[in-house]
Amino acid sequence: MIYFFYGTDLEKRAEARDHIACSFDSQLEMNDVSWDAEKFENMAKSNSLFAPKQLIILENILENPEAKDFIFDRLDNLKESENVFIFLEKKALKDTVTKFGKYAKEVKEFTGAKGKEYKVD
Repeated sequence: MIYFFYGTDLEKRAEARDHIACSFDSQLEMNDVSWDAEKFENMAKSNSLFAPKQLIILENILENPEAKDFIFDRLDNLKESENVFIFLEKKALKDTVTKFGKYAKEVKEFTGAKGKEYKVD
């Protein structure tokens, strides 16, 4: 299952992520800097009859061109996975939103008020 949240309102994006994450005991996280194709492939494929579903949070992962191509080639598999994938992006091009729209359970844009800027420490 895939969720794709994007936009500049980091607070609302985090609330949406937390709303989904609250039903999971643990979560795995990866970002554009820590991208590892092999690790991601293992996370995506790990299904078990006895282990609970995993939550995998991918933050700004599409900023890495290698990761973007890798993920786009596997969106159909991610959609069918028992695990839940949350993609959090600062911005998304229209073609990216359209592509995720075909596979994601939810695609949502979070924009902040004009003139208001959010910064991450």
